[in-house]
Amino acid sequence: MFYPFAKTIYEIRKLSDFDQYINYLANDYNYAKRRFKKTFGYDLNLRKPKTFNEKIQYLKLHYRKPILTRLADKYTVRSFVKKRIGAKYLNTCLGVYSSVLEINPSTLPSQFVLKATHGSSWNIICSNKDQLDWGETIKTLKSWLKQNYFKLGREWCYKNIPPQIICEKYLGPNLPDYKFFCFHGKPYYIQVDLDRFGSHKRNFYNLRWEKLTIRLIYPNSNKDIKKPKKLTEMITVAQKLSKDFPFVRIDLYEHENSIIFGEMTFYPENGFGTFRPQKYDYQFGTLLKL
Repeated sequence: MFYPFAKTIYEIRKLSDFDQYINYLANDYNYAKRRFKKTFGYDLNLRKPKTFNEKIQYLKLHYRKPILTRLADKYTVRSFVKKRIGAKYLNTCLGVYSSVLEINPSTLPSQFVLKATHGSSWNIICSNKDQLDWGETIKTLKSWLKQNYFKLGREWCYKNIPPQIICEKYLGPNLPDYKFFCFHGKPYYIQVDLDRFGSHKRNFYNLRWEKLTIRLIYPNSNKDIKKPKKLTEMITVAQKLSKDFPFVRIDLYEHENSIIFGEMTFYPENGFGTFRPQKYDYQFGTLLKL
């Protein structure tokens, strides 16, 4: 198929079918409307949005403060975190690279994590450097550095982030990921993700660590997930980082009796996450005042 408006051969190769091509050509508003209808089966209401997902779409289109670019960037967000809550919450940064040619594997420890600073879920977790396929790793990193993540899902905060790779300390296998849903500077819900790169499970809790009957895309885990030892401090950290924003999800880890900052997420699931029961889409939405 001929794609006359794709800017490069590389971009054309990324458009695997006609549906993706139409999304590529659509402007942000039309893309949101089209994908929302396809996902949820009803029209997106941006004049009077009610659900959480509708309001996330509204924020993507209308809440475009430059600071969001800085905070969505996996590298530049570190200076914001350091200033607001302190450097002790940051994971160790082992390097930042604008080109794969800058990466010297011999200088890296036996375990590490490589992340694209300008995207989401673009991670390579290395638990044993000797077993890592560097040829495939370099190929993947080059692919990420050529892409503008914004074009894949129209998430505005990624649009102007310069592509880089950050290398961070490896924190361990299957570390629970605690994600705090914060509305107007106040945390309300905690999403916990387990085994993200395997049999992904996801639970929700309130701030009292009471499990909620919420399913968001992934199935719930039947495991008895213990309350984090540092939960009270985690809530305080999430509150401080989310101050001044209508909504942001603050992602944290608990590692060796310390809290480690993960990232700030402004559009969970890109505003296309299906809640079960659906009432929670509306319940979360009532907390977000536009």
